[in-house]
Amino acid sequence: MATTAIAGENKIKFLFSSSASLGIKGSGNGFSGGFTLFDNDDNILFESEDDLPTCTRDTNHIEITSDCWEGIWDFSCGSSTSGMPGACSAYAPDTTETKGEANDEFTPSPFGNGQKGECSGTITTYSDGECTKDSLVTILRTYQGMYTHDE
Repeated sequence: MATTAIAGENKIKFLFSSSASLGIKGSGNGFSGGFTLFDNDDNILFESEDDLPTCTRDTNHIEITSDCWEGIWDFSCGSSTSGMPGACSAYAPDTTETKGEANDEFTPSPFGNGQKGECSGTITTYSDGECTKDSLVTILRTYQGMYTHDE
């Protein structure tokens, strides 16, 4: 369902996701994780590559800029004990924090166990134009630990 934004205002959804599977008797294991930004219409604005750090026990941060908002946003995610997203946030250029909500699901089966988790939230950005799937998003840097502006 599309949302309507006023000129210059963008509602950007951020999503950290992880999934893991543990097979039985040598049937294989797997893990995947990612970070995605969605535009006002829920189209993918940005989707991470496999080598972009997402959620770990020591909180990972991704600093991002775009041609459809001003300043640098800092998106962070830390994992729960199980390795699934446990907490996430987005920090605005003025250091205001928007906390996301985390949830996970454990799925036992006769062939192995699986687990999926995600943490997501929505931020409001302002610019001269609307964020769309064609907007340019740039990763400036990644780092681990406390938010840069924490004391």
